[in-house]
Amino acid sequence: MVGRQLGFVLNVPTGLALVDRNQLGEVLVHQQSATQGDETDTRGLDLQRTLGIYTRRGMRRGIYVQTGLPRMLFLQVAAHEYAHAWQGENLPGLQESLVHEGFAEWVAYRVMGYYGLNKGQERMLDRQDIYGQGLRWALELEARQGTNGVVEACRRSL
Repeated sequence: MVGRQLGFVLNVPTGLALVDRNQLGEVLVHQQSATQGDETDTRGLDLQRTLGIYTRRGMRRGIYVQTGLPRMLFLQVAAHEYAHAWQGENLPGLQESLVHEGFAEWVAYRVMGYYGLNKGQERMLDRQDIYGQGLRWALELEARQGTNGVVEACRRSL
């Protein structure tokens, strides 16, 4: 859906792994202790609340999502992490948290809409943290400038 509807296609093979809570915690800890320059920045992640992560080590890329999530939440998390994978390929220097997370939430929001999951979209919009703030930023920008406007704003944030 993300590739067809939004045109965000990954060029580098990226695996998707469903992992249990403990395995996801191990991935997060491993990423936090990594020292290579191209590692995923996980410093701000809460090990208890994180449901998914996109990781990158050189050419190896992976999306990890906690198993057992309800369908709606799985779609939201998987789409969010897919967006981070796309960012990693196309906007590798993007550091600003509001833009970085807002873009990923916006992609997830669009996926939720595609599947008619309006209640999930409402919950996303109600969030008051960086994810909700970023989503509202991206949606306002999209309303004014379209999909390309959101992508270009991300490029300008590099």
